[in-house]
Amino acid sequence: MPTPVSVGRFARASDFGDEAVKRQGLATVTIVAIVGALNLLLLGRHQPIGLAGLLSTSALLWVCAFPAWSFYRSRRPMIPYMMLVGIAYAVYFVLPVASERPFFSSSRLRDVGFGSVEYAGEIASVGITAMMFGAFATKGIIGRLPRLEREIDLDRALPFLAIAGVLSLVLRVFGFSARLGSLGQFAIIGQRVGELSMSLLFLACLRGRARWPYKVLLTVMASAVAAVGLTTGSLAQAVFPIVGLVLVYAWERRNLPWAFVLFGALAIAPFQVTKTQFRASHWGANDDMSPAKIATLLADFVSITLNQVTSGEVSLEEIEVGNESRADALALLSVVVHDTPQIVPYWNGYTYSELLWHFVPRVLVPGKPALSFGQEFGHRYDLIAYDNTDTTVNLGQLIECYANFGPTGVVVGMFLIGFLCGAIEHALSATVLGAAIGVTIFAQLLGVESNFTLIFGGVPYVYVALYLFGRVLPSSPSSERGVTTPLASPP
Repeated sequence: MPTPVSVGRFARASDFGDEAVKRQGLATVTIVAIVGALNLLLLGRHQPIGLAGLLSTSALLWVCAFPAWSFYRSRRPMIPYMMLVGIAYAVYFVLPVASERPFFSSSRLRDVGFGSVEYAGEIASVGITAMMFGAFATKGIIGRLPRLEREIDLDRALPFLAIAGVLSLVLRVFGFSARLGSLGQFAIIGQRVGELSMSLLFLACLRGRARWPYKVLLTVMASAVAAVGLTTGSLAQAVFPIVGLVLVYAWERRNLPWAFVLFGALAIAPFQVTKTQFRASHWGANDDMSPAKIATLLADFVSITLNQVTSGEVSLEEIEVGNESRADALALLSVVVHDTPQIVPYWNGYTYSELLWHFVPRVLVPGKPALSFGQEFGHRYDLIAYDNTDTTVNLGQLIECYANFGPTGVVVGMFLIGFLCGAIEHALSATVLGAAIGVTIFAQLLGVESNFTLIFGGVPYVYVALYLFGRVLPSSPSSERGVTTPLASPP
């Protein structure tokens, strides 16, 4: 029989006994072994940086692994957003040091010398460490913050979730063919409601509460959302909603589906290379789209990728180089620390100036400022030609902190970002509804390579909208603390 557990905390008895100790010990040994092996590989094969840069990069591997260790040792359900962020930052700032290729060749950035690369690595290590301190070393403060305790009845909520998911999918598909203007913000909210519905449907499936029609609907919805996102030419639009489901699984089962994550990363890697050709052929095609047009674009993108890979036109080495180039944030930071403030003055908070405007709906102020930092950043640091008005360069949050306020800005800014992420995780990890809202928000916050306002600015609106939708769903009679309900035990 299923084991009675607390609905508010979802704590299983085994999590506090010998099994928990074994699981935590195994997690520690595994993480130490993996990070230790990666450090040995790094020491044996690395770019010609100085000893200080190499040591800081090696230390950064351990810092980036800390959220994974914390997740697997936790005695409460956690949304492992910081674990994914740690992996992302390791890829962005450690992997380039371990590459065998000339450092600035794959990124196509100007060579500013390994002195700047070493300093950039040290800055990245300090900033990411500050972020981890903000998220994990402030538990005494974060633990006092209120949590979303309202629970929903998944069984009775399933029909509502199905209807909301279908309506959201229709909005996502047909929204492309409509010029929504300032109403586009509401369309995005509708899409997030659909992602929340998918998360709750997935939880019901994981617990054996959903019958086969709901499972089929979930599969169709997830596939359609990923497909529509892929036709935009932005892989993040296809990947992030699926990552939300991965986070749901991790919160429920206390483990990340590593095989699925690895398979997904390998499957999406060729598209990172072929998206350039797809964009060249179809960029702007989604200004006036229909379901048939979406299907055509998807088929074209997939066929371009399959044809180039199977014919050998795109080799495995080119796929590797293309993905390395996309993930080489260390080279970009090297250029920024080289030029700032000697050539390019600090921005002194300019890129955060739009944050307050972000909270004002465009429907109320249609002419509110819409700054394009991707273009301005690229021109400011001579990363794109002065007459190029199409290409944008992502201004990652860590790089943004340095470009605005230098090393001090990196320490303070990344600490605050970490604290904010830790607070969101704490507030939204106590119940099914909270976790579903949390993973929907965190899936969008994974865009750490974009500036702070773009990624975090819409969080308050999304949270309020998702919470109000959650209030419409049937509440659980066992929402109060201490009431137990038998849940299906995980396999």
